[in-house]
Amino acid sequence: MNLNEAQNTFAVRLYEWSLRDFLRELESGCPLMSMVGLNNYHVAGFVAWTKTLSLADRQALANALVRYAHEHAASLKGEALTEQEAKRWNKPFYEQSTIHMHQLPPLTSADRTLPTFQPVNPDHCLDALAASISPVLGKPRRRRSSVHCTRKFGGWKIATEFTFLRRDENLRFEYQFVRKDGAPIIGHSCVPFPPHRTLFFFYGVSMTSVVVPSEQDSEPMAKVMAKLAEYFVSQAEPLFEGLGL
Repeated sequence: MNLNEAQNTFAVRLYEWSLRDFLRELESGCPLMSMVGLNNYHVAGFVAWTKTLSLADRQALANALVRYAHEHAASLKGEALTEQEAKRWNKPFYEQSTIHMHQLPPLTSADRTLPTFQPVNPDHCLDALAASISPVLGKPRRRRSSVHCTRKFGGWKIATEFTFLRRDENLRFEYQFVRKDGAPIIGHSCVPFPPHRTLFFFYGVSMTSVVVPSEQDSEPMAKVMAKLAEYFVSQAEPLFEGLGL
């Protein structure tokens, strides 16, 4: 298998997995997204909106978002997003997610007027995260504001990077797909994958991140991020099978 065939095979496999898993997520009440939605109101608003949709509309929405997020792979399969599908879902996606987001109650742990409020200690949060990481992700390497893990799959590897944005009090994680030879992997369009992607970006939704304003949020959100990262990597091996050059 040459490089072009390998990267196209990987892109199609990731696209197909993303669509299957996003449909599972929507049809089961969005358990993964709801965990992030506890401290990410954009995601919570999206989840609340999808629960008002019919099963057929949820399926159509999933197809549209995943095809957009995996434009190159969808084109390879002859399943590119049509202009009609894009028009149907683009505006409601942003409008309805925002409407439902603003209907949510405020995050009580972020209320700095409460006498019990304790601001988050980013180092404690990252330490809790590193302690929660499964061997599935690889050995964690702690840096000042981040934790890195690498899992190898033959000549490929998935690097998972958790970052605490101290100014924003925001914790996020992203995946990066890497070859030993450093060759680019075609992804969203006919260009290399962006350096980093998230689990929910595979679905076509948004960045996987949570706000962590207080110590009350620190350990629970660290565990959520570790669990989400493990979820994808634990299922990723078939995506890389037989991709050696």
